[in-house]
Amino acid sequence: MMIFDDINLPIALFFLFFIIFLGNKGKDASTLCLSLLFGGMVVDYWLNIKGLNDTYISTAWNVFYCIIMIILIPIMIHKTIKDIKYIKAKIKRNRAI
Repeated sequence: MMIFDDINLPIALFFLFFIIFLGNKGKDASTLCLSLLFGGMVVDYWLNIKGLNDTYISTAWNVFYCIIMIILIPIMIHKTIKDIKYIKAKIKRNRAI
């Protein structure tokens, strides 16, 4: 089941976040995670349209997709916490000056 009724919206969001990911100097896991979220929705929708739901390839795709997201979500949280600490230290350093 798709969250969005129109398939063009997840495709556009996938490309938007993927281009943002490629454009960033420091590669951020959160934009990659968002890109893969919408890309995975598109692939899942495509498999359902082709009639491949509840088959081996659909199950393999869902397992692969879940493993990638399980790996990326803690990386994204760790990177976000690190960025917040860096910003707090930078603000504190600027106040001292």
